[in-house]
Amino acid sequence: GPAAGAWPATALDIHSGFSGSFALDRLFFYGNDWSEDGVDLRLEHNSPEPVSARNILLAAGPRRAAEVLNWGSGAIGLSHWTVTDHVERGLRLWRNAGTGALRLDNSIVWANGTEIVQEGFPTVDPANNLIGVNPQFEAPALGGFRLTALSPAIDLGDPARSGGRYDVAHAPRSAALAPDAGAYER
Repeated sequence: GPAAGAWPATALDIHSGFSGSFALDRLFFYGNDWSEDGVDLRLEHNSPEPVSARNILLAAGPRRAAEVLNWGSGAIGLSHWTVTDHVERGLRLWRNAGTGALRLDNSIVWANGTEIVQEGFPTVDPANNLIGVNPQFEAPALGGFRLTALSPAIDLGDPARSGGRYDVAHAPRSAALAPDAGAYER
């Protein structure tokens, strides 16, 4: 962590409180200050209500892409995330002693210092997430994180855990047999 009295930068920090809820959809974080000892997105949930964050792109940002912490009894559902190119860590998923679930589905986590740090038994299904495997983005050096025709993320997603009708660019989901993993549908 930072020195006493200094706080790292966070682009978006959301806390549900003890009775609140939130739903995030189609957020794009690209090229935030890579030198910052901060995080692009931090979600902290304390409530018995369910929350969701879907169709999220976190790319080429600060040292850490996202931290998601569940302290309460409400479930957190994360679906169709693309997390790539962070020096220290892609995702930190922390399900505390509460009864609420924390689940990552239909997502791509690739080319981060450490892909995912899991604490307290969040659910990360290897059958519908592409983790630590090159997803074959179109032009990542230029900010192009759409999938090429040869991507292993195509049709990898679980339709039952899809991230809604649209992807991060507001294009239709499930254009083929099953939804693609990641923020973009091919």
